[in-house]
Amino acid sequence: MSQSNIIIMYSQSALNNNKGRYRSHFPLCWTLYIMNRLFIILLLLSLSGCAVISISPEVEGVVRDSNGVPVVANIEVTHKTLDNKTKSLTTDNEGNFKVSRMRVWTPIPFSAIRIWAEVRVTASGYEPYEYEIEGFENTPKVVELKKK
Repeated sequence: MSQSNIIIMYSQSALNNNKGRYRSHFPLCWTLYIMNRLFIILLLLSLSGCAVISISPEVEGVVRDSNGVPVVANIEVTHKTLDNKTKSLTTDNEGNFKVSRMRVWTPIPFSAIRIWAEVRVTASGYEPYEYEIEGFENTPKVVELKKK
């Protein structure tokens, strides 16, 4: 046998030995890989239910004084489910206001709590007015402010 034949035979036998060794570990590595991916998928699926988006009610209405004259006022809506997220705005010249729904992350154990918001109307020269709105229905409210 020539020297090149011996090297080729040696390298082929080394490859065959390595293939056998890797083949015996391949199912274990593949199984661990699959188990790792399944664990990650199951973890993400279980965590996706740990928080939901809670949506506050939409607030709409008109601010007037006791004589029916429109009042420019500040409106502050506070989502009261858990985190007291607040949105503020000013009415237009005719006293109209509309606050869109607010989205808030709510942990699952508290998602069954009623969804409500507290509305506070303030204007200079008038007493503050507060009321609560609950659920998802949008019922326009006529707010009548009293002079101080």
